[in-house]
Order: sequence, then structure tokens, then C-alpha cells
Amino acid sequence: MSLPTVLKQCGLVDRLRDLDTMILIVVLVLCVFVVRYIQAQGPFHKVPPGPQGLPIVGNLFQLRGDLLSVFKKWQRAFGDLVYLNVAGQPMLIISSGKIATDLFDRRSANYSERPRMIVGAEILSGGLFFALRARDSVWRRMRRATHEVMTNRVARQYYSMQTTEAVLLTMNLLEAPEHWDKYLRRNAASLIMTMVYDKSPIQSDSDLSVRDINNYAKKLGAATRPGAHLVEFFPSVMNIPDRFSEWKREAKYWFERYTLVFQDLVDNVAKRTDSGNVRQCITTTLIDKAPIYNLSEREIAWTAGTMYVAGSDTTATAMSWFLLAMVAYPDVQRRAQKELDTVIGHSRTPTFAEFDHLPYIQAIVKESIRCISKILTE
Repeated sequence: MSLPTVLKQCGLVDRLRDLDTMILIVVLVLCVFVVRYIQAQGPFHKVPPGPQGLPIVGNLFQLRGDLLSVFKKWQRAFGDLVYLNVAGQPMLIISSGKIATDLFDRRSANYSERPRMIVGAEILSGGLFFALRARDSVWRRMRRATHEVMTNRVARQYYSMQTTEAVLLTMNLLEAPEHWDKYLRRNAASLIMTMVYDKSPIQSDSDLSVRDINNYAKKLGAATRPGAHLVEFFPSVMNIPDRFSEWKREAKYWFERYTLVFQDLVDNVAKRTDSGNVRQCITTTLIDKAPIYNLSEREIAWTAGTMYVAGSDTTATAMSWFLLAMVAYPDVQRRAQKELDTVIGHSRTPTFAEFDHLPYIQAIVKESIRCISKILTE
């Protein structure tokens, strides 16, 4: 028996062929790696100051640990605009609200496009988490549908849900104030689940549906963290076969897993709609308007899921910081309480009917959101 025949029968030929493919891919990636680094280091680039990096990899290994502390340190050393070279990928760290407003608001046509997030936006979310998707036809359809369910007029139909959750939260805090963080997170999760899927108030943020979606939010936050995956800086790494890319296999698995979670929630709303056992909620509107916006079943599921992910943790965090602000500024708390006592009295709970008569409390809420906004990648 000839040597080639023996090798073929042992499967070594296929293995050697795979090895050759891997070597070729690695060589190509390294070539791209070097070329991009040289381009980023070119003498004709006028860039802001920044920390000194290593040859080839640049500042890649400096994006580790507590990034907020790292960025603050660089701000003190280099100013409000810091330039990084992350393995040939240029990156700017903006630490000034004025500069951010000038670039992303006044010059939004040039600078406000979303960066490409291969793992988080394209694989883990299948391109359907529209908050991270580039502005294309799918993004426009999903965004238009979202706008339809979030207008001021439509938001009024959620007033009763918000009132119920506000009363439950107040009772929880009065009974056991030491568990304030637990109750704030339960309240936020329950309110968003009710608004999106018309679920009954949940007893804990460990509810199965809530836990699944919160786990997705954590994975998405980790995947979109700067420096989390090499492929973000070298897109050619995507060409490596799945069997050699555990990060890719894992992201694809969780995309299918969370698609089923979101789809099951939507299917449950659809069944209750058919039986007449559901209130108007965000998902019912998405289902009704799907033909108008040409949304597929999967796009409906991910649009609704996106709204929960975007609204739950951010709401709980904003309320946490609001409580801290009231403790830190007791004079503001006293003035807010005085406004409540004057307008509402002591015999009943506030309702949205008094909303326009509570300007100081409105200002406090808006200031809390303005000063203490939370982004997904935190």
C-alpha cells in the first residue's frame, strides 16, 4: 500500500490540508496586522497625544481592568482628547462634554455612525439588536416601529402600569429599606416586562424570563467592551473556521438561544391576544404594525427584546443614583417633599394627573438622567 493511500485512510491528508489552511490564515492576518500598524503610525498623521504603546500591538494590552479609571488617568496626562493605536486600529477617547457635543451633535453627519461591533452586534445579536446596528434598511424599519410604540401619546397607556409598580416599590422600601437595591432592580425589571410583554408584576429579578434577558445583557456588555475580542481590530479573523474559533461558536450558540427566548415571549403575547387576555403593550403594537413596517417574526422578537434590554438595567441604575443624590443633597429632598405636600397632600398617592403641577420634581428627574446616564458597555 502506497504512503499517500495510508495517509488518506488515517485521515492525515485532511488534517494536513486543515493545517495548511490555518497557517495561511495566520500569515495573512499577521500581514494585515503589520500593514495596518504601519499605516496608523505613518508620519503624515496629525493625531492628539496619547500613551506610548508597544511595537505592532500598540495600546492593545492597556485596555484592561477598570477602563473608566484608565481613561481618567489618560485625561489627566494628555487632555480631553486621547489617541490610541490598538494594533493598527485608531481610537479616540473623548472626556469632554463640549467636544463630544461638537463632534457627535453638531457634526453628526460625519462622526455619529456606530462603530462596527463584530461579536456583539453581528454574531451574538445576529445584526438584530438595532441599538448597535449600522444605519441600513433593517435598522430604519426596526427604529420606525420602535418610535411608533414610544411616542408621548402612546406612552400614556402605560401610566396605570407605572403607577402600580411605583406603589409596590414604595411599599417594599418602607418594609425593608436595607434591601433597596434589590427592590429597585425588581421594580425596573417588572415594569419593563409589563410594558413590553404585559406580564404580571414579578416578585423577583430572578424570574426565569428576566434572568435570561439579563444574562443576554451581560454577555452583550462583555462582548462590546473595548479590547474584548481580537476580531474587532482584525476583521479578517472572521475567516478562521468555526471549529478553530471557540468565541465564534459560543456567540452563535447564544444568538440562537436568546432568539428562542425572545420569540417565546412574543408567541405568548400573540396567544393571549387571540384569547382576548392581554392589555395593549409594546409587543401587541409591534405585532399589529408588522405589515406596515415589513417586520419578520424574528425582527419583532428582537425589537421587543432590545427594548427590554435597553430599558431595565438603565432604569434601575438611574433610580439608584437618584436615591444617592437625595441623600447627598437633603435640601433638594426637602424642597421636593414640600412640593408634593402642597400639590398632593398626605391622604393619597400621586398620579399622572398632577404631573404638570410638579415642575421641581420633574427637574430633579431630568437632572438625574442627564448627570448619571448609563451606557450598555459599562
